Amino acid sequence: MKKCKLVQNIRNFKFCYFIFCTMICLVVFPVSTSAQENSDHVIRVGSFEETYNVVNEKGERSGYGYEYLQDIAGYAGWTYKYITSDWKNCFTQLENGEIDILGGISYTDERAENMLFSDMPMGEEKYYIYTDASNKDLTAGNLDSFEGKKYWCV
Repeated sequence: MKKCKLVQNIRNFKFCYFIFCTMICLVVFPVSTSAQENSDHVIRVGSFEETYNVVNEKGERSGYGYEYLQDIAGYAGWTYKYITSDWKNCFTQLENGEIDILGGISYTDERAENMLFSDMPMGEEKYYIYTDASNKDLTAGNLDSFEGKKYWCV
């Protein structure tokens, strides 16, 4: 009878030892799955020439938009493949699922129905209208005063 109790105690010890070793391994060797899963995945990025996305003669990229996306790639563990085109084609490719990310898109309710926008914008847009200070025909706040006027965009 004592022999059975001893065998049972040994089994209990082995089971407790196994649980203890498993817990130690989980603490010492944490498992990171999300970053590893994305590290092999290539993200297709729409790239169009503009003030914030510049490609020089050597093919080197620079600019605020480029640096912004590089920071995201660093946090997410992504690798980018740049798809270069003009803005209109990049936007169409995004709509068709041919690229994964396109920076520099203005938020609209219509676009938000089919696209995901980040919680925080990557920038802010402001547009101003300038006129000669002596021009009294145009009045701020009165859009009718702009009717029939010629303009030039920069």
